[in-house]
Order: sequence, then C-alpha cells, then structure tokens
Amino acid sequence: MYSISKRELKTIEDDILTENKSIDVRGWDIESNKADDIEPNISDISNNFCETNRDVYLKEVEGIEPKPNEAMVKGSVCHSIIKYIFEHGKKFQRGKLDKQKIIKKAKKIAQSEKRFEEILWENDQLNKIEDLSKIQNVPYDDLLTELFEWSSKIIENEIEHIEDNWTSIEGNILQLKKIEEFVDGRGLGMGWGRIDLIGKIEDDIIIFDLKTGKPYKENWYSKLQIAGYALAFENKEGIPVDLGGLIFPLDDEKLPRSTPFKDFFYINNELRKSLLKRKEKIINILKKDSPPKKAKKGCKWCSLKGECNNL
Repeated sequence: MYSISKRELKTIEDDILTENKSIDVRGWDIESNKADDIEPNISDISNNFCETNRDVYLKEVEGIEPKPNEAMVKGSVCHSIIKYIFEHGKKFQRGKLDKQKIIKKAKKIAQSEKRFEEILWENDQLNKIEDLSKIQNVPYDDLLTELFEWSSKIIENEIEHIEDNWTSIEGNILQLKKIEEFVDGRGLGMGWGRIDLIGKIEDDIIIFDLKTGKPYKENWYSKLQIAGYALAFENKEGIPVDLGGLIFPLDDEKLPRSTPFKDFFYINNELRKSLLKRKEKIINILKKDSPPKKAKKGCKWCSLKGECNNL
C-alpha cells in the first residue's frame, strides 16, 4: 500500500517533481494570531462532509461526540492493521523494514481472528465495534468476524503488493520514516493532526494519507488535508514538504481493491493558500453563538445526523 511501483515512481519523477517548485507559502514563514484561542483540527478545516460546516460546530462548540458508523469503524480498523504491520516490520538494529518480517506479521493477523482482536484492543478500537454492534443491533462476535474477514482480504492484497514492489521500499526510492505521527499545528493557529505516514523519495519528503472513502474528481479536500499537515510539519521541523500521496484501498462498495488507487501530487501554492483561507472560515464559524444552518444534502452518512436534526 505504501510501496511505489516503477510506473508510479516514473510519474512522480517525470510529472510531479519537474513542476515549477516556486513555493511562496511555507509553514515556517506563517505566524498565528495569538489573540485567537480557537484552533480547529487540521481534518476539521479541510473536510467538506457537511456543506455548511455545521458538523464542525457541533463537535467543537457543542461538544457532541459523533456516533460510530460502519464507514468510521472500517476506517479505524484499516488504519490500525496497516500501522501494526509496518511498525512491527522493522529490523531492531537499523530500523529498516524487513520484508519477511512484514509478511509474517501480516499473515498471522489474516489467519487468526484472535490476533486480529488483540491488535484492535491494543489500538483502543474494540469499544467502537461494541458501540456499532448496539447501534446496528448485531451481535458483537458476528460483527467482529465480519470485520476480520474484510480485513484479511486487505492484508492479502497488501502482501501481494509488497512482494511486487518491494524494491521501492528496500532501496532509496521510498524510505518510510514515521507511521501514524501526530503533528502540532498550533504554531499556525490550527490544532493537531495525525499523519498516516511520512516517507522520503530520494531527497523529497512525502506525506501519505490513507482514505477509506472513494476517490473524487481531483480529490481536492483530501489534498487540502495533506497541505495542512505539510504546513504544520514545516512550521515545527523547518523542513520543506512538497509531495503528497492519497491511497484508496477500498472500492465504492467498501470492498478491498486488488490494487489500491493512488493519487500523487505536488503540494503547490494554491493548496496551501486555500487551506489557510478555510482555516479562517472555520474559525469565524466557531466564534458564532449558534451553529450554521442544516445542510441540504450529504446528510445520509453523517455520524451526527440524529443530534443535528434534534437541535
């Protein structure tokens, strides 16, 4: 999933890295408004789940916790499993990834529902499954088994993908630096964000984001999220981040793709400026005494649907 094929590398080198790298907006050049004590999370700034951003207001101001739905739980499970496989696939002495160790760990999870459940417990995911089982009125054990079988297919696809593209991980093409890394955006007037993976392609830092939804045309808002991560990383580390990579392992039916869909892109000025503009918009919304009006569309899958309608 996080490996890069020769064809993908060629696209990055020929089409993306050759772009005009005139970046005027860098994280280290931005100063936050210290008088503002509102710092929305990077994901809340970039998301467009609700066209009026009423969902962000209800979470941040009203303190309403979203109820788990199937998409949320599957997304959390997928992140937890992939994180475990790569974190535990390192050689202890050098910190480099070990192909056989990764595959061994992955197969053990795919073949054992007990081990699968243990990893979810270690990542505080079982409570979400319990809540979802109550909401859907489905026995917990049945839901866990369903998620196990679904995850096993993702793992099998990942093993095949690693074996086909291992040279991009093993060599200097793609170096995996940090997995599930929290980044502090407070220096930019934002809150925290969690980066799925920080890697390096030759001399260029790349930020990956694993998406369990479906790809949209241009994936604009998902790219804004990575732009927010890049700006926050630059602000804290003083290191430029120019590359982003979106990974979509699931199809429109939430079933594992045999080959993940990937969208690599250059984090240009337009993305950076748009993210900062949206930050100001969200802050202004959160300052108001009442929430924005209800959205006219897109509410079907919202995790705050019930609470939103009751207000």
